[in-house]
Amino acid sequence: MKSRAFTADAVFDGWHIWPHAVIMLDEQGYVVKFIPHPDDRQRRTAEYFAGLLCPGFINVHCHTELSYLKERIPRGTGLVNFVLQLMETRHDPIFSPDIKLQAISLADQQMQQAGIVAVGDIVNTLDSLPVKQSTNLYYHHFVECMGVSEEIAKQRFEQAQQLAAAWKAHASFPATITPHAPYSVSDTLFRYIALQGESLISMHNQETAAENEWFLTGQGSMRRLYDALGISFHQAAGCGTTSLRHVLPFFFEKNTSAHKPCQLILVHNTFTPAADIQWAAAQFQPDIYWCLCPKANLYIEQQLPPLKTLMTFADDRIVIGTDSLASNDTLSVLEEIKCLQQHFPFIRLEHLLRWATWNGARALHCENQLGSFTPGKKPGVVLVSSIHQQRLSSESRSQRIA
Repeated sequence: MKSRAFTADAVFDGWHIWPHAVIMLDEQGYVVKFIPHPDDRQRRTAEYFAGLLCPGFINVHCHTELSYLKERIPRGTGLVNFVLQLMETRHDPIFSPDIKLQAISLADQQMQQAGIVAVGDIVNTLDSLPVKQSTNLYYHHFVECMGVSEEIAKQRFEQAQQLAAAWKAHASFPATITPHAPYSVSDTLFRYIALQGESLISMHNQETAAENEWFLTGQGSMRRLYDALGISFHQAAGCGTTSLRHVLPFFFEKNTSAHKPCQLILVHNTFTPAADIQWAAAQFQPDIYWCLCPKANLYIEQQLPPLKTLMTFADDRIVIGTDSLASNDTLSVLEEIKCLQQHFPFIRLEHLLRWATWNGARALHCENQLGSFTPGKKPGVVLVSSIHQQRLSSESRSQRIA
């Protein structure tokens, strides 16, 4: 195959949108040259596409192993009800290993077709391993660890270590142990996770107002969750601070071995107070990324994150995720940014695309290969259609073309 040149009505290079720019790739798909202001000959000899070209999308937060639960859990019930129904439904014997694997394989294929090139994937099992051993996507596996009781912290951490070791032994992608959420991880378990010195960790954060209520007062619907699951209450209940302020110091305490270069991806942030965002950005930036999964937030809590505040204090650390098909009808990064544009029309397309490409690649530590049309990288080329005056439309679609 010979080298190829591409152009379109607009080209986003990872940072900026350029009208009629040209991308040159070698026969293996590596970027040879990006020409922001091509001459007439360079434009004529390039393959033209109607729409916008951009690097492959980065899905920073996903649960591919839950793909078999699509349309199984009702919308708009709130996080506590969602979690209870998820735990009940996922163990239904009607979901055989073959059914699960078929759903995971389909999800992987659909993400590739929609222009996704890398995924931050939460794993609690090895269910998705056969797919990961033959995929064209890049995965960073976040091995989820949880346990509210202080007494089982060591046991849960050791189980997570075993699962992470299995992923590293049988797949070619990184696997790091990560806490599920502040309300589901004891202080002792947080310390175990922090002290391991991982360079990249992800955590669900303030996905429901009940999370902060529980930490501040020890009251609210989290009590119903613990009762229903038959587990003890979180030790930090009623500690008088928000969940984020309680847990972040575990990862960024100075004068401890935990104070190594650690990057933390906070996922959802649906109910993160403005004061928490400002505090975290001031104290711990640039080590925190803020991952938005808007369609899942609407699916579960019918609420969206405080995006204006996030843009004010952490615009260059905002990234995009899809969550799972248990809480979404697609695993499409484009559909997520369309959702954000619909609800926050002041956001420029350039910002949305940067969050979905360059920022995401940095968050998953794969920016050396992905996220921008920089010579020497192999980021993939995605065509986004039906763009009018740098605005996505309801008809906009994304497709991997190289």
